[in-house]
Amino acid sequence: MLTLMKLRGHKMGIVSSKWRFHVISELQSKKLDMFFDVVVAQEDTSRHKPYPDPLLLAARKLQGNPADCVYIGDQPSDVQSARAAGMINIAALWGDGKFERIQTASPNIMVQNPVEVLNFVSQLKR
Repeated sequence: MLTLMKLRGHKMGIVSSKWRFHVISELQSKKLDMFFDVVVAQEDTSRHKPYPDPLLLAARKLQGNPADCVYIGDQPSDVQSARAAGMINIAALWGDGKFERIQTASPNIMVQNPVEVLNFVSQLKR
């Protein structure tokens, strides 16, 4: 999914509640760091998810309009943060994403796997 998103010209960022050192280390250890143009970590904002601040900062760094951004997360706070930022939100039901927990946040769409993310994003007008 990440390779295709990058090849299609999508700018991508990571917004995490973890400290930057941990985020960067994890991305590098999994050889995923090359896919992301921006990393917003815990130390970058004073308010964290579910507030919109970290997502809005990522959008600014990517030089994007929040309304044109899609945020993918696996927690209710991810959905709440994206909604507050005016972004489309996708609930990822793999990894830590659990249907029962995240459905209460009313995401725009819930997906079972990364292929569904590709399908959804490809349907959006750019």
